[in-house]
Amino acid sequence: MDRVSFTGINNFHIFRKSYKQFGTYLPPSGAQNSDLQFALRYGEKQYNELILHCDLTDDNSGNDFTKYLYALSKSYNKSKYQYMDFNKPNHVCIHLKRFDVEDDIGHACESWFKINGQDIILNRREVLALYTFMAEITRKLANIQGMSKEIVKCLKFMNKSVEKSAVDFIENM
Repeated sequence: MDRVSFTGINNFHIFRKSYKQFGTYLPPSGAQNSDLQFALRYGEKQYNELILHCDLTDDNSGNDFTKYLYALSKSYNKSKYQYMDFNKPNHVCIHLKRFDVEDDIGHACESWFKINGQDIILNRREVLALYTFMAEITRKLANIQGMSKEIVKCLKFMNKSVEKSAVDFIENM
């Protein structure tokens, strides 16, 4: 665990857990045989969970807290407060759970996101604002000088997972 404090984002922590679990999945959408594309597959899935904690502020180097509030209001209107910790409203916990599996058809993966313990379901265009926020925060943190290579690797992995989910959603709209 690295503890980093700098202007804009404070008390940054990231935790990583990896494990394998046997389960079902759908093959990648580009499967050559259309019958196989929708056939349920079984195999060992590699899971990665990343949990990022940080406190956001508005200051000279950015309005991170305001951007978070804007993304919440754009995505969830009246229910945005369920995504906030009332004891510490500027605290954000982003949780990524992702599995990857490689088989004879190709690579398949699926990602799930939570903010402050609440699922973020990308099922409508407005929710993309939260994905943009998560991408910006992880990119900003990954570019901080002095961060360990392992932490940067985790942040880039999280950023790519956010990007892939958003791109997949946009392509299927």
